[in-house]
Amino acid sequence: MASATFVRGASLDETIAADFRSLVGSIVLPPDVAARIREIIARCATTRAALPAQITERGPAPTTDGGTMIPGLWSRLILLHAERDAAIRSLLTDAAHQQAFDVNAAAMQRQLDAIRPRWAT
Repeated sequence: MASATFVRGASLDETIAADFRSLVGSIVLPPDVAARIREIIARCATTRAALPAQITERGPAPTTDGGTMIPGLWSRLILLHAERDAAIRSLLTDAAHQQAFDVNAAAMQRQLDAIRPRWAT
C-alpha cells in the first residue's frame, strides 16, 4: 500500500505530514529537532513539486497511460530524497534513532521504487 507521501494532488501540508510520519515513525524527538526535520521535509517537498518545471533538457513526452514522461525527473527525485535523508539523519544524535530512521527511509524508498514507471529515468 502506497504511503500518503506519494498521492497525486496532496497539498503541501499533507505531503509534509505524510513524509514526517513515514520517516520519523515512532521516534520520540525534542520539539526543536522535530521542527527542524519538518523544515527539511518542507524544503524537499517544495523542490520536488517544482522539479518538472525546472527540467528543460527535452520537453515532456506522452506515455501510454496518458501521463507525461519528464526525462531525468526520477534520478533527480532520488538525489533530492538522499539529500533530505542525510540532512535529517545528521540531526539524530542517538544511535537507536538513527537506526530507526534508516529503516523508515529505506521503507519509503521501497514504496517509491514500487510505483516507479518503467519509462522513468
